[in-house]
Amino acid sequence: TLELIVVEEPGALRDGRVTPVGRMTFRWPDGPRDCEGVAVDGVRGDVLLLSKRRVPAQLFRLPLEAIFTAPHGTVSVAQEIARLTALPQPTAQEVKISSRLGRYRAQISGIALRDDGLLAIQTYRDTYVLWREPGQSWRQAMRAVPQSLGISALPQPESVAFDPRTGDLFVASERIPSPLIRLRRIDAPRHAGD
Repeated sequence: TLELIVVEEPGALRDGRVTPVGRMTFRWPDGPRDCEGVAVDGVRGDVLLLSKRRVPAQLFRLPLEAIFTAPHGTVSVAQEIARLTALPQPTAQEVKISSRLGRYRAQISGIALRDDGLLAIQTYRDTYVLWREPGQSWRQAMRAVPQSLGISALPQPESVAFDPRTGDLFVASERIPSPLIRLRRIDAPRHAGD
């Protein structure tokens, strides 16, 4: 089993500690897996988990309210709701140049979700976005080819987050020094006839 722990973002740290406001114990439906992509869909009331090493990547959901209401000892089971089938995978050239690093370029190291349905997907190669239109399921949305944002210069990018006030997207690396890249609010793509 694993545990999700929620803390309220403090204005300042006191003694370097924060107090959890909720927690949830959960397990995968079919055994352990690697997962670094976690986001909250506040509109639908879900915690979303996007697997890392599996191709295609699998999107799972957990009920957000269980973090705050599930009795101690309850173990929730993550439910698979979609597969990300169109995420670009490593090319033969990338694998040839570096067999070890090349094959990991498409692995997902983070996700972030904006309230309007914009999902940012961080891989070791690039940052991608795709939109879930109003009324559309994640299964339908995940069939689209994610749009590359062209952020490929960061060494080992692991962090992606939206500013809830402005909608700007932030991307950072795990390495030191870690540059912080800010992309001004990304608009939804225009559809034919708009």
